[in-house]
Amino acid sequence: MTLPSNSVNQYLLKKTMKKLILLFGVLLSIFAYSQSEEKNAIEEKAYFPKGNQVFRTMISKNIRTDKIVSNGNQNIHCELTFVIDREGNITDVKAFGDNKEFNDEAVNAISQIKEKWIPGKINGVAVRSRYKVPLDMKFENDTQPTYFRSNEGFIQGVKEKISFKKIKEKENMFCEISFVVETNGKISNINVTGDNESLNKEVIRAVSKIKGRWNPAIINGAVVSQVFKLPLEINVIR
Repeated sequence: MTLPSNSVNQYLLKKTMKKLILLFGVLLSIFAYSQSEEKNAIEEKAYFPKGNQVFRTMISKNIRTDKIVSNGNQNIHCELTFVIDREGNITDVKAFGDNKEFNDEAVNAISQIKEKWIPGKINGVAVRSRYKVPLDMKFENDTQPTYFRSNEGFIQGVKEKISFKKIKEKENMFCEISFVVETNGKISNINVTGDNESLNKEVIRAVSKIKGRWNPAIINGAVVSQVFKLPLEINVIR
């Protein structure tokens, strides 16, 4: 028997996706460092060759929104700071805000941008310039639980942990997995229903072995525990 090829009946998967909106504040040049490393007024500000709007878009595309949990807040905020060095490189990236995941993603997003800036100048000499940009994320609509690697990734993980030697084989098998996603991202009360009892028991065992955090449901801006269901269809290739 070869490894089974499984598929998820997507039409059975009823969930509301979270809508995330990134809101950028004005990109501000705070000050420059002269060669003596003293703070000075900038005569010629550093700038991104393709413009601030393109720079913001690059940050936005690099942020992995699935890594961010709102913790019950509809809006989260951080202030991103960075230094443009004398060669135009982005350095010393930091983010300050109450949501650690958002801070980490903001730092990661800007650190991935390798295109150089035109450095600032004082008396015609390139200097280090510090910039800051406020960054906000708005969560719209209630959200259903989501696995950190995607729900499809969760199903794939279950498939990989199933021992098919323990299952009374049929060419096509179907079951429905249900569990509670707790507010801390862990799952409990695992249950599986379907016609093949041996499959049901093995899927429960496989699900319990899956590691990784879920993003809990958010209802009316509050993180809540919620029952979640996923279909699992297995086609056994002999």
